[in-house]
Amino acid sequence: MAVGLTACSSRNPFPSSNFESHAVVKAGLPTTMPLGEGGTVTLPPGAAPVGASLSVESVNPPSGWDTDHEALRAPVHLALSSGSLQAPATLSFPYDPSVIPAGMSPTDAFGISTYDPSLGEWVDVPVTADQTNHLIVATVSHFSWWNPVSWTGARLEPE
Repeated sequence: MAVGLTACSSRNPFPSSNFESHAVVKAGLPTTMPLGEGGTVTLPPGAAPVGASLSVESVNPPSGWDTDHEALRAPVHLALSSGSLQAPATLSFPYDPSVIPAGMSPTDAFGISTYDPSLGEWVDVPVTADQTNHLIVATVSHFSWWNPVSWTGARLEPE
């Protein structure tokens, strides 16, 4: 049973989107920025250099998509204008609870992947689920390309 929320062609596995946003990191305050389509990134105080610009865009994502995954939206690329993350950031993406097969949890059906340029492919990262707000959440130690996913095929069959 496929759990996907969107249909994508085999040539371009990502739904089309053109999202861009910027935020400036302020001293002593968390920085939260929308990622489009209900997603957010949150940096705790001290996680990035004060005054750095945090940017997100969804233009020209890399290929290397695993056919066992279905992209739930266009990937987003996160970057800092200076420095790097000094503490983990939190990524949150919404999911539709009505498409989760009976007997499965949100983390069985949905995940978050990042693009690893050294491997040339998307890699799943550990996630948790905020079942009250219907969010898949990952704590990340770097910025790059990120995308919420669902899995297809046998991986989704309840045991």
